[in-house]
Amino acid sequence: MPIKIKTELLCRVTLSPVKPSDARLIAKWKNDPTVNKYALSTSKRVSASSQYKDIEAALKDGEQYFIFRLKKTLKAIGYVRASWLDERKTLAWLRYAIGEGKYRGCGYSKEALLLLFDRLFRKKVRRIEAEVYEFNLPSIAILKKLGFQLEGRKHKAHYDNESRKYFDILIFGLLAAGHR
Repeated sequence: MPIKIKTELLCRVTLSPVKPSDARLIAKWKNDPTVNKYALSTSKRVSASSQYKDIEAALKDGEQYFIFRLKKTLKAIGYVRASWLDERKTLAWLRYAIGEGKYRGCGYSKEALLLLFDRLFRKKVRRIEAEVYEFNLPSIAILKKLGFQLEGRKHKAHYDNESRKYFDILIFGLLAAGHR
């Protein structure tokens, strides 16, 4: 089913291109225990310098990488990012997180993702992929609401340090209208 972007839903957030000066903020978010568990699952702390290098590399590669902000206050609350899976830049790999915990569960991620998808599809991206740990129920729900299809799973491909168990990684895909 095609994504229908409801402009009345898009009034609460705005996207700002990420800049190297955002490295400290993104590192702070990635070190948040919830973001780390559901998106990164690393035992190492993420440093501002590693994020600075990552942002520079992403910008050089032309990735679509944005901070999303509350429109009313311009407070930065999360990021959305599409990395390229092909040289023509028609296949994108999705990553996103709300770094500020009190804004989770309020629909802001969905709004930011819709804004990103609109940009991607206008740039002739034909497919967006996402990988999600099977226990990340909020992300699974958002992706399904946005029309992503569960396409497969990598069985026991993720080791969770906290629970000391292996979990599946679910593979989701979304095709642009006209490629479905």
